[in-house]
Amino acid sequence: VDGRSRFVLRNHPLDEQQHASNLEREQRTTNDERPPTRFMLFALECLIMIPQDLLDILVCPACKKALALKENPPSLKCGECRRVYPIQDGIPILLIDAAIVDAA
Repeated sequence: VDGRSRFVLRNHPLDEQQHASNLEREQRTTNDERPPTRFMLFALECLIMIPQDLLDILVCPACKKALALKENPPSLKCGECRRVYPIQDGIPILLIDAAIVDAA
């Protein structure tokens, strides 16, 4: 110890009881059955790095409807016209020519 103050994590959201509960639930379910956890959503947001307030105001350039975040590959999909706009280096490319029309 060199006299510097240490950082201490306090009030961590994953306390022992919750951790034990998560482990039990993990043993009972498979990956296909498991809904996304807050951690998974946080990890996805960090990976894509688009703030939620920006996602809330982005709309499809073609039909002006809301866009939904897709995880793999990182992209934004319009539920109305089914265009999928890529996200490159955390930046959504909202060009109609760059979009791919998803059949499903």
